[in-house]
Amino acid sequence: MSFPDFVKIDVKTFGLKVRQYNKSLAKIKHKFTSPSSWIPWFWTKGTSRKSFCPNCEHEFENKYKFNPLSLFLDIVNILVSPKKAFWLIMLLKRKEL
Repeated sequence: MSFPDFVKIDVKTFGLKVRQYNKSLAKIKHKFTSPSSWIPWFWTKGTSRKSFCPNCEHEFENKYKFNPLSLFLDIVNILVSPKKAFWLIMLLKRKEL
C-alpha cells in the first residue's frame, strides 16, 4: 500500500488468527483433486454447504466427495502453515506541506 501524502507511524495486526493455505500445497491440491473435496466435510455444517447465484438466485448444494490426497494435503498444511492475525491497523500522519 502506498500513501504518498502520509508518513507511517505504526502498524499492528490483531484479531482472530487464521491459518493460510500454503501456496505450493494449494497448487497441487487444485491440479490433482476435485473441487468437491477442497473444503473438508468437518469444516462446515451440512446446511452451510448450500449456496445461491447472486444473479438469478438459483439455490444449489455443494456436495462433498472424499479424496485421500486432499485430506493428506490439508493435514500437511496444518503442520507447516502458521496461523496469522488477519486484521491490520495503521497509524498515519499527514506530511507537512
